Amino acid sequence: MASRNFEERLLRLEDIEAIKALKHQYCLYCDNDYDPEGLASLFTEDGVWDGGLFGVASGRDGIRKFFGETTKVVKFAIHHVTNPMIEVNGDTGKVTILALP
Repeated sequence: MASRNFEERLLRLEDIEAIKALKHQYCLYCDNDYDPEGLASLFTEDGVWDGGLFGVASGRDGIRKFFGETTKVVKFAIHHVTNPMIEVNGDTGKVTILALP
């Protein structure tokens, strides 16, 4: 029983580290002129990017299109991500990105 608990805890920590790496990749794509192909590749086919006041884009095609237009509005960006807010529950998770431009 103890080894199962250890394995579950280890998997959870590995999942959190993978999500942190994904968040950093997201920021790199944003800071690289909002690379639409790169950003879309980070989402599942039915993923949703929700930027609050900046808009919502659904699915890889929608996300790709949204970020393809972003450089017309945002000319420069540097993301500084702090305070990882990552919830992992089995095979599901939720990530909140708080970025200071």
